[in-house]
Amino acid sequence: MREMIMRGFFPPSLPLIYVELITTIFACVISFIIYFKTKELYELTSHKGIKYFRYAFLFFGIVSLLKLHRPLSQFLHLGRELSLFFGVRFLIGFAGTMAVLCLLYSLIWKTFSKTKTEDFFAISFIAILISVFSLLFGPRGNLITLIHTLLFLAAAIISVVQLTKKKKGKHHQLAFVYPVLFLSWIMEIAAQISMRISFPLSIWLNVVSSILLFVILYKILRITP
Repeated sequence: MREMIMRGFFPPSLPLIYVELITTIFACVISFIIYFKTKELYELTSHKGIKYFRYAFLFFGIVSLLKLHRPLSQFLHLGRELSLFFGVRFLIGFAGTMAVLCLLYSLIWKTFSKTKTEDFFAISFIAILISVFSLLFGPRGNLITLIHTLLFLAAAIISVVQLTKKKKGKHHQLAFVYPVLFLSWIMEIAAQISMRISFPLSIWLNVVSSILLFVILYKILRITP
């Protein structure tokens, strides 16, 4: 009886809304700081890898902005209406795919340097195809999450290989970011999965993910002008 009364006064989902809101805003702010902070670095070097590295964090920031609809819709008691009205699910899938593809392309752009196709438009087209396919055939976003994870893993592996090569330059120093960002991504997915199993574990995984993002920001602030 006491537990039922406590649940009536303190909805179990309410603390989770706050955690989700805070961590999402935190990720959004860090992503946009990284995007704007690396602007001067790109202008000084005109390095194509840095260009798409910046694009990746621009889209990560957009994804975080779009994800705010979930806690905000719960606060406003809108349910799924807000998400359905704005097509948020598709937009999150598209922006997330753009972010991961840009991140991967920032590492492998030299492989496609001889192609005449405009890189950004090609990436956008691929992102649209993946997003539409995942929306139509993927069960509740599981397919697109799997695709993002595999692309993230590929970027992390390539960056680790590049780190083993003792090269100089600002872009090579940014290679540290990719495996750490992949770990942060895994922590975020684990937090979502554990949400239904253990609320404290979900909170701690969100905290770890946020700490890893802060480590990335700190590293970038040290190597940028």
